[in-house]
Amino acid sequence: MEKLYVHIEKLLGCNEYIVVPGIGGFVLQQQPASIIDDRIIAPRKVISFNALMHHSDGLLVIEIARTERISYRKAQELLHHETELFKHQLHSNGSFVFGNFGTFHITDESNFVFVPNIEAAFIPSNYGLNDLQLPDYSKKQHQLEPTKQKLHSVKSIMRYAAVVALLISMLFISERHPAYPDAQSAAIVSLSKLTWAAKKQVQTDSALICDTTLQLTKDSVKSVITINTEAYHVIVASMPTQHSAENYCQLLTEMNYPTAKVLEPVKTYRVAIKSFADKEEAIQYMEKLRTTNKVFETAWVLCKK
Repeated sequence: MEKLYVHIEKLLGCNEYIVVPGIGGFVLQQQPASIIDDRIIAPRKVISFNALMHHSDGLLVIEIARTERISYRKAQELLHHETELFKHQLHSNGSFVFGNFGTFHITDESNFVFVPNIEAAFIPSNYGLNDLQLPDYSKKQHQLEPTKQKLHSVKSIMRYAAVVALLISMLFISERHPAYPDAQSAAIVSLSKLTWAAKKQVQTDSALICDTTLQLTKDSVKSVITINTEAYHVIVASMPTQHSAENYCQLLTEMNYPTAKVLEPVKTYRVAIKSFADKEEAIQYMEKLRTTNKVFETAWVLCKK
């Protein structure tokens, strides 16, 4: 039976249907994309079975004869033997796994019921089509909450540090200015000194905060400028899934294109072999890539600012 599976798989990869004499016909049908729970099921071709397709078009027999290098009559006998073996095992066990195509079941009325294999990965048009997992936004919300708590704790620490600094400044002032004979005037002088020290401390802290904020702003501007400089990307492939795009990007890296990367998806996942800040440089690189390597003869330039 294994050889029969190989022949049917090969013919289904090139045709929309194949008839197995004595069993029925296997037909390819296009299934659109769908959403099930938290997954997006990719569009793919699925296998259906029609038990009424009894008339043999000879395609399977010709394929067996050509591959096995036997006569047409010998191929017919071999196919008849395989189908009779299939029927015997199906009636004996009540079910039969027919290779990668699916599972046959037999009813009380001796009719065939076929349950197809949804994946059908041997079909060329299904290659690389992977289902997508929708993101769980509830988990992201829970992940943000600890960050807020950390911010609150930092603010509390800064407040406590300011209070400690104020108390230390009070101690230094009290040591430098002993008690005056006039208690009222001593209190006023100490209060004025304390106010001046507190203001000085606040000004110092404010200067530090301003310097830190200015430095962070400069760093942020530098990072933004660095990110936005390479606005022209030489695209060499567009993939339907992120997994296939990352695999192709890894292949380019192994081919000595270390700057290859996957861009943010817009319907498809585009793979950029190299990015430039100048449009002319990007066009020149694209044209050179087309002429030197036939693999990239369809490369094009994407402007993404």
